[in-house]
This record gives sequence, structure tokens and C-alpha cells, in this order.
Amino acid sequence: MLSLRSIVGFLLRLALFYGLLAAPWPKLREGYAAIFRTCGSTLFTIFERGTSVRFEPNPGNARTADTRIVMKTPWSHQPHAAELSSRMAGYLPAAQLAALVLAAPLRWARKWRALLWGLLWVNCFVAVRVWCIVFVVYSNTNPPRFNVGQLAADVVSVIASPTPAFLVAPLVFLAVALRRRDVEKIFGAGAPRSPSGH
Repeated sequence: MLSLRSIVGFLLRLALFYGLLAAPWPKLREGYAAIFRTCGSTLFTIFERGTSVRFEPNPGNARTADTRIVMKTPWSHQPHAAELSSRMAGYLPAAQLAALVLAAPLRWARKWRALLWGLLWVNCFVAVRVWCIVFVVYSNTNPPRFNVGQLAADVVSVIASPTPAFLVAPLVFLAVALRRRDVEKIFGAGAPRSPSGH
């Protein structure tokens, strides 16, 4: 079982790495926002035939929502838009995952593999969440395109909300970084038994 010293050391390293990665470094923030918008525009250029989606800078509210999703549909004369923060939507979940992996008491070879797979899965979730945001904009067009049902609409709205983004990173970390023997070490399982089996 892990000692109190190991747990405290992990938490201190986690706070240090996350603090460094989550700090609002201006160039890093601007660079990530530009990459986020480019990837978003590339993935969602055509949401449906005749419907275009663009991810644009949002200079009017750059601190809290640096990106504006603009959707144009053939049945509506006015474009529809939503604002979001690329930092909240994509960067901070990735930084959280990276901090967890770097702080974990693992060999560097395992850390690099966990970091690679972890960032891949976190960014897949980010893409799904952004798709849900785009879908919410799409479903709110006037006139409404279609009705997906209240349950489906609620599920999409929950995924599109900010909260799941910060729950996914720890779950992905557990999936990509821990092995069975790590779990046994943490919980004290798998200890040698006496010959009598007790």
C-alpha cells in the first residue's frame, strides 16, 4: 500500500505540474487557440449538406470566450453563433491529463506512452464535446431543423457543458497509466500468502 509520503509527494508534484501547465502563458494561449480554431473549422466545415461551420477569433470577449462558432444554413438568412473558450474546452483538460501523468511515480518510458495515449483520448473527447456544442447551435436554428427528443437533447447538453471535460482527464489517466500491479500496490492487494493459504 502506498505510504502517506508517496501520496503527499504525488499531490505536490501534481499541483506543481498543473500550475505550470495551466498558467495563462500569453503565447501558448494564443497559439493553442489558433490551432483549436483551425482543427475545428477543418473537422466541422460541413456539418450537413448546405450547412457551413466556421471557428473564428472572438476579439470582443477574448479573455473568457476566445472562439466564436458561426453556422450558416440554407434555410435561415441569419447565421447562428456560439461562443466558447478554447482554453476551457480543450487546453485545460489536456493540461490536467499531462500533469497527472507527469506527477505519477512511473518510469519515464511508461509516462511517455501514457501521455501519448492519454492526450489522444482526451482530444477525442474534446472533439465529441465540440460536436455537441455545434449540434446545440444547429438544433436551435430558426426554424428548427428537427426534434431529436428530450432525452437525446439532455444528453447532448450535458456533454456540451464544461463539467465533463474536467472529469474525463482523471478517468483517462486511470485507464492509460495504471496497470493491475499498480492497483495491487496502491490497495495492498496481492500480498504473499502463508503456505496454509491464510
